[in-house]
Amino acid sequence: MRWEPMLETNTFMDMHRFLEQTILHVLSEPFLVFYLRLGRDLLWPDGVLIQRGPAVTPLQREQMRIRAERLLVVALPQPVAKALFGTTDLNQLQSHLHDTLAPLQHKYINKHLIYLLIDLVISKVFPELVDPPHHLSSDTILHG
Repeated sequence: MRWEPMLETNTFMDMHRFLEQTILHVLSEPFLVFYLRLGRDLLWPDGVLIQRGPAVTPLQREQMRIRAERLLVVALPQPVAKALFGTTDLNQLQSHLHDTLAPLQHKYINKHLIYLLIDLVISKVFPELVDPPHHLSSDTILHG
């Protein structure tokens, strides 16, 4: 059938457009304000810095990871799961999700992702930092 590649292309373009609009919406100014307030309230409830809780054992950490993955799998709509992972079987989805999230278990990768996210947010809030005016280019500043 000659329609299949065209349908796949249109589906990909629609998904790309949806993801782009979703990201722009999530990074909009009201959401950024919400995230900053949420972070403040989580780190400083009632204006006091939150204290560290009791240490989590490796067994508890593994149980929390499995439970979190299962909750993500259950929360993922079936059409999205089918489009992203090619299956709707919960056990296979959890396995695929585990493989997808595994790179995020590394401290340095997460640190890099946070820096990229901060850079993206700052570039959205202060676009003049991304493309400075011509009269303020580094060449003009360095060579007078």
